[in-house]
Amino acid sequence: MAKIKPSSIIETLSGKLQGGIFLNTSNGVILKANNFTQQPNSPGQSSQRAKIGLVSQNWRYLSTTAKNNWDAETINYPYTNRLGETAYYSGYQLFNKLNLNLQASGQGIILNAPIFTAVNDPTWSVLTEANLLLRVNYTALSLGVTFKIYASPPRFDNNQPKQSEFRLIENFQPLVLSTNINLTTSYTSVFGAISSGTFVWVYIQTVVDGNGNSTNSFAPQQRSY
Repeated sequence: MAKIKPSSIIETLSGKLQGGIFLNTSNGVILKANNFTQQPNSPGQSSQRAKIGLVSQNWRYLSTTAKNNWDAETINYPYTNRLGETAYYSGYQLFNKLNLNLQASGQGIILNAPIFTAVNDPTWSVLTEANLLLRVNYTALSLGVTFKIYASPPRFDNNQPKQSEFRLIENFQPLVLSTNINLTTSYTSVFGAISSGTFVWVYIQTVVDGNGNSTNSFAPQQRSY
């Protein structure tokens, strides 16, 4: 651990520098290793890194023309960055984004830049019933999509969970434009049996099949038991 001599310039210095972090102590400012930035190796995180590695490996083998086609397609996928500004992906980032969406919804990797297809979100709601079932009703505008359905662990308070707390419980490919989906089995296989007095939150992300375009909105709905 390296010690930095205090001065009028760095007396109140704080923050990060590469793999280290500045701390103010009674002996001055010290620079120590920032262990909190190390990547954990949970099974889910290891699996996700493996998927990203597989997708990235495919990008390296694309021809220059194919990569240029991905670059040209980025104009159709604007997003809002952390500063609230409209931004665009690089061709490489778009390749990864769409293919990871496809992988997460149980589909294969696409190598050629797809024709842009807008995402039509369904209208949906969590049904309230006098039992311990988890069901949603949806009305879709089109087929040829996959609903990635996420749910939160059961909670004993009524506070909406953070998005990071949600887990994918089912990939559902609608065959009709409107129906009910029973998610009880899918939910219990991830979180265990539903119990009275708890709250569960659900949200749906729509992925276009064969394209990978998806909605990014996070608007969960609650089911109380």
